[in-house]
Amino acid sequence: MKVTLHLIPGEEEENAQLCLHEDNKKMEELKEYLENDGTSNPILSVTEEGKAVYLSGKEILFVEADKNKRLIRTREGSFHSQHKLYELEHMLPASFARVSKSVILNTDQVKVYRPLANGLMAAELGDGQVVYISRKYLKELLLRLRQE
Repeated sequence: MKVTLHLIPGEEEENAQLCLHEDNKKMEELKEYLENDGTSNPILSVTEEGKAVYLSGKEILFVEADKNKRLIRTREGSFHSQHKLYELEHMLPASFARVSKSVILNTDQVKVYRPLANGLMAAELGDGQVVYISRKYLKELLLRLRQE
């Protein structure tokens, strides 16, 4: 891949343009890296028992919406986020995918995908938790997984 750098005046906004033949996970990660000013793993501010806690994207297994709460699930436990699910979807790294109306899954944390009889799919995480993938989001997730 050819890379060209152009220096611009300080008053102009910095930007990057990628011209690609196809989009894949590596390019998504590169895009996120550039958008996050060189930090490939964004930090998310959450709360636990009223205290502020900071989590990296790698620590998060999945995010689920339950009534008016957004729960961030990790191996260490559950945390609360004030952000809406659609906001978290844009804040989290490319390894996260919407898998149902109320769940965003970290695909890097999935140990096994199992198809179920009713058209759903189950994603078993490394710690034994299971997340169900709805039919509505399954096709897009399978396309993403094939690109990896």
